[in-house]
Amino acid sequence: MPEVVRPEAAICGRCGCSLPVKPGPGRPRKFCADCGEARGNMKRGQQKRCEGCGQLMPPMAGRGRPRKVCSERCYRRVRPPVHIDRATDRTCRRCGSGFRAKGQRMYCAEACKSAEMIDRKVSRHREGLPQPYDRPCAWCGTEFHCNPRLPGITPRFCSSGCSSASGKSRRRKRMRGGATEVIERFEIGERDGWKCGICQGRINHSLRHPDPKSASLDHIVPISVGGTHTRENVQIAHLVCNVRKGNRGAGEQLALIG
Repeated sequence: MPEVVRPEAAICGRCGCSLPVKPGPGRPRKFCADCGEARGNMKRGQQKRCEGCGQLMPPMAGRGRPRKVCSERCYRRVRPPVHIDRATDRTCRRCGSGFRAKGQRMYCAEACKSAEMIDRKVSRHREGLPQPYDRPCAWCGTEFHCNPRLPGITPRFCSSGCSSASGKSRRRKRMRGGATEVIERFEIGERDGWKCGICQGRINHSLRHPDPKSASLDHIVPISVGGTHTRENVQIAHLVCNVRKGNRGAGEQLALIG
């Protein structure tokens, strides 16, 4: 490496005074101590324009690197954030159309996801159910498409009308098989003092069906479990209480008439 030849004396570039030669390696000095400090103060006192908006910024009060922007907004304008696209090309599991997404998304839209979830639930529900088949209606004999929806329960009627007609027919047969009397609702209401035999509440006899609080005849022992349509087995009750009771109450004692 060639040897660097240094001059014996240097001149200040500001005031022209002579500068002693700096011993050791490094660049030679250009200004004396007083001129160097004055030049630094002058640079720090200068106003610079913002690179983002072009407005003049106030001078720096202390040391450090001079600012290039006046605010965070201008900094983002000069150096916009780097956007990393993490989305990938995918195929919808439901409809097969292509789409771009990130994360673990597997469907192109919410509609495809909902339809897939419904199909999964239906497939899990139908596991163990027999396949749909054609069978005759138990009431009218018409062939209908039987589609079992619950394990162990097979539809027997082609419509709700046939099911209702079959139930009424079974009820009439049970009534004909046992003791039956002609009973008036007003007669039973007067006998029981218009007091509900289920909830023990008062009954307004002026209310008419289908009002929930209207009067109805309740069989203490239901006909479906062997009860009879007689005065001893009938009591007055609210319609809503009678419906809620259903065919329960077979263990109750028969009403005694003194």
